[in-house]
Amino acid sequence: MRLQFIFVVLFSLFLLGCENDLTDLGASAQPASDAIILKIDSLDVSSSNFDVSYIYSKPDSLILGTFIDNTYGRLYADILTQLQPPVGVEYPKQTEIQSSPEAVSANLVLNYKSWFGDPYSPMQVTVYQMDRGTFQDVGLYKSNINPDDYCSMNKMLGSKIFTAKDYGSIRPVANSIEIPLSQDFVNEFKKELTDSIYTKTDVARFHAKFNGLYITTNFGSASLLNIRSIYLKFNYKYTYKRKSFDGLRDSIVTVNTSQDYPANEEIRTVNRFQHPDKTSILSTLNTNTDVNVVSAPANIYTKVSISYADLKSKLKVDNRKLLLNRAMLRINATDVKDTTLALPLITSLLMIDVDSVETFFKKRSLPSDKTSVIGTISYEKASDNTIAYFYNFDLAKILTYELSKTNNTTTMLNYMLVPVSIGYDGSNNVKEIKQQNLMRAVKLCSGTHSTKSKRMKLNVVYSGF
Repeated sequence: MRLQFIFVVLFSLFLLGCENDLTDLGASAQPASDAIILKIDSLDVSSSNFDVSYIYSKPDSLILGTFIDNTYGRLYADILTQLQPPVGVEYPKQTEIQSSPEAVSANLVLNYKSWFGDPYSPMQVTVYQMDRGTFQDVGLYKSNINPDDYCSMNKMLGSKIFTAKDYGSIRPVANSIEIPLSQDFVNEFKKELTDSIYTKTDVARFHAKFNGLYITTNFGSASLLNIRSIYLKFNYKYTYKRKSFDGLRDSIVTVNTSQDYPANEEIRTVNRFQHPDKTSILSTLNTNTDVNVVSAPANIYTKVSISYADLKSKLKVDNRKLLLNRAMLRINATDVKDTTLALPLITSLLMIDVDSVETFFKKRSLPSDKTSVIGTISYEKASDNTIAYFYNFDLAKILTYELSKTNNTTTMLNYMLVPVSIGYDGSNNVKEIKQQNLMRAVKLCSGTHSTKSKRMKLNVVYSGF
């Protein structure tokens, strides 16, 4: 009997995998001799657009600039960052050289992997000194940080106008911008030439003297830089006496060199995002009940709700309690061609319990069987040779966990679709999940889409005796 039960369940799973539309497919099999119950069904879900106030910023992937999108609104992205002093490095001492080291100049270097938008649209980047304080918390900071808490905007250090892609390859390094900093700053920073060596335990001593930088854009609305690295290049020189081979005469040699102060993972860097017209954008998007959207960074997510009462009722047949064997939520993407022209599609979505979003990313968690699951964009070719894009989420373990709770009084199970970037280890296991902070978006067919076959749909298989 056990083997027969397993065969029936496996056969039902095969049918579910081959059939894309199970909305109207409800089946039960109950051989009188074995009293096996098998049920294949579907549940409606509801969905809505959700205003995202912030994400937790990670320093390894930053964007800078302004971009205006007709669908998802304006994005302003700027950066606040500390700098890492050179640990264990000592500037030359006067006792060892002919003259004391002399500060020459300083540049802020921005290296970017790529850009988004118009590569020839001019943009101006301005650098201010954080003169009101520095970051104290060793954890992650929110992307809606207020620069006024850290910077008065009274100490402008430098500014430069450029385009993401250089005309005629004039720059020595194509995807790199050097912003000259003011001589006043150089004169102030030259104190580093005579400071003692920094160790790993007293880096805060440097941050107490130099809080950090606020990097923002003043004009330009058509391009964003995907920043790879940031560092302050402090240029200085010194002289020393070099003995001649014959020992009869000496020569004075001038050495021009530099020391880097990087914005690395050892210190705090925060990417701030602003969407000033989000209220009107959301109002417009909400008029179309066929579509929900997910837009990054820190813009709009989609909230998905499943009726807990409906789920429980499906598990009861003739007063018998069934087991949930499979639960696949399919979410269809729509307007993919149009979306791709404006913004790249979101590759991965994390479907996570609404109440768990904050702690998940703050604590840098990984998906669990209780609260979250990853869905990656897939596609299939239709009979008319068009391509349909969709995300699949396996909710069996998550829903089984909810059903296992005793005294569960909830009426709706609420989940958020969060755009994420995923890091893998050498064995292709997920090692890190971060909220997406690059320009990405996707339009999704809602739970109430006017075309029934396109709606968000939860397909389930139950079984029992």
